Amino acid sequence: MTDIEECDCKAEMDYADCPEEQKVDGKCPEIATEAIPNWAKELQTSYASISGKLEKLVALEASAGIRQVPKPTATINTSSEPFSLNKTLEKVQKWVESDRSGSCTVEIPVDVLRGFNTKKVQTSTGVREVYRNSFSKETKIREALGYTGTQALVDADTDVATETGGFSFVPVTQFAKYKEIAKGNDRARFFKHDLPAPATQTPGTTATVGTMDIESIDVTPSTVTGVHLEIDSDDIEDSPYDVVGAVIKASAERFDDFIGTDMLDTVSAQGTLTPLAWIKASDGTTITSSDTASITFDPTAIAVGVRHLENQGLLRGGAKPVCFLHPKQFQELVEDSELSNYVQFANPSITQKYQMAELYGCTLVRTNTIQNITTQTNSAHNAIMCVPQHSYGVGSKRSVTVKLHEIPEDNQIFATTNWRIKAGVIDANSIVRISSTQ
Repeated sequence: MTDIEECDCKAEMDYADCPEEQKVDGKCPEIATEAIPNWAKELQTSYASISGKLEKLVALEASAGIRQVPKPTATINTSSEPFSLNKTLEKVQKWVESDRSGSCTVEIPVDVLRGFNTKKVQTSTGVREVYRNSFSKETKIREALGYTGTQALVDADTDVATETGGFSFVPVTQFAKYKEIAKGNDRARFFKHDLPAPATQTPGTTATVGTMDIESIDVTPSTVTGVHLEIDSDDIEDSPYDVVGAVIKASAERFDDFIGTDMLDTVSAQGTLTPLAWIKASDGTTITSSDTASITFDPTAIAVGVRHLENQGLLRGGAKPVCFLHPKQFQELVEDSELSNYVQFANPSITQKYQMAELYGCTLVRTNTIQNITTQTNSAHNAIMCVPQHSYGVGSKRSVTVKLHEIPEDNQIFATTNWRIKAGVIDANSIVRISSTQ
């Protein structure tokens, strides 16, 4: 009979003690173990030793200045979200429809605000022009306020037409160097320089030192300027149109007239600006006063003005000058007999659509913000011809800010719009004044 010896199976199976709830049939589950080979243990020990020595070596090199330890860096997203008119008006709408606690402030970049009133048109000549766009449906600001209470059965237009009162909304700043003034600075600075005079240079002799002047022109923004409106709460409730949208639109229109007048009248006025040339609109001859009778605008004046700028070397590389002229001056220009063949055969849209984008290589822009003098014997219009992005500079200290604040005890909402912007002459020798009689 063969003896069967009992073995210590628990030791061989390597069962471990475990909580009662984990036991199966009163026994702990088997834990599979695998012995670590000796060569792996030796490799692990060697790695730990080498790693420790390497860390000590790096620390010594860093303390001795041999090794530069890289510093941890963090990536910060500095990109700002682009301006969104819809989001801005949604912000205003939520404030109006809420309890109107505190105030609601929105800031509109100058370029965006200017775009409310302008539209680019592709003409038959391929030249892009910018026109007033007061009746364009695609730029109408959507209604922000709804009806409350009982309404009369009136089919009301939700758009509000602008009664301009003789103001001009041509965005003239597009033709100037524009600079937003950063916080902490009180002015914008533009630069210009002349050309050094040539001198004979003799081999073996030190050349004569020439001179070149680099001049800075500072443009200090205006004091806080703008529009303050007080809107009765019952008018808001009874009006079918967007009161907030009308306020922003009207502010944009007033802003365009403000900067246009400042650039083409205030800083360009006779007695203030001494231009490269001051010529008579009828024949291009030089004058020193606009107080002259019976001067109508003739195409010759445009050609002479362009000639002065070319002779000054300002129209390099195909650069085109721009001429800001009064609508009356434009009428005289279009009706001049010298343009009859040009109008009828080359570009009939001048008479059909009353559009003439350029003449003699000069862009024509109609605006009444040029200097209109009525304080002399013969009233005059002073048109301005200049070089875009060169002659003028415009500095803006802040975005156009629209702030709405409710005064509950007066049942009113105060709407205050303000800006700080200023135009300046960078290079007077790139400007030609063209005068005609009103």
